[in-house]
Amino acid sequence: MFLAAAYFAGLGFVAVAAAQHGLTAQQRKTGLETQRWRILGLGVAMETLFLVPFLGILMLPVGVAAGTILFSRCEASSAATERGVSGRAPARP
Repeated sequence: MFLAAAYFAGLGFVAVAAAQHGLTAQQRKTGLETQRWRILGLGVAMETLFLVPFLGILMLPVGVAAGTILFSRCEASSAATERGVSGRAPARP
């Protein structure tokens, strides 16, 4: 039950940034389906902080910022994958 709540909390934090970019629910679903573990990690961290009284309220903006960062990294990695570019630096000779 905790993991399901954590996943949907993480998805909610990422959905804020996706909505700001004008993505529909279907576009969010297809764009974030490869990032399930990262979304779950964000949700677990935030749900754990919500267990501490008053700390959850103070950390809510941090969760939104973390969701925005996660969304932008997911978007950048998917754009690089579409172009055929890896996220790694080129090897030095």
